[in-house]
Amino acid sequence: MAVLSGTDGSVTIDASNPIEITQWDLDYGADIDGYYSRSGAGGQQTVKAGTNGTGNMEFMYNDDTPIQSLIGEGDLITLTLLHSSGDSHTGLARIGRFGFGINRDGTGQRVSVSFTTHGLWTLAP
Repeated sequence: MAVLSGTDGSVTIDASNPIEITQWDLDYGADIDGYYSRSGAGGQQTVKAGTNGTGNMEFMYNDDTPIQSLIGEGDLITLTLLHSSGDSHTGLARIGRFGFGINRDGTGQRVSVSFTTHGLWTLAP
């Protein structure tokens, strides 16, 4: 599976304006199932199973428009993950968990959102 990450990018949700993020990652590709058969002479053979992915996005908490006002857990959305180079990865995603955290040292509050891909995605070259 390819591991893709962007630190100077953004995301769009259902064709919205790009939303500023602090981090996103996407782990996407094929599952490989192993099996043993007579033709393999005792060695494991493989077959491509389904294609899927998981990912996470991290935002700074926005008092004016909290991310949970745009999406909710279980929502199926069109998600585009953008690199600063202009490349993007696009597909349907099912929203999973929200993670909230604060730090009393005065740094900004962060919100993480996990997702699972739904169907095939279009990945940047």
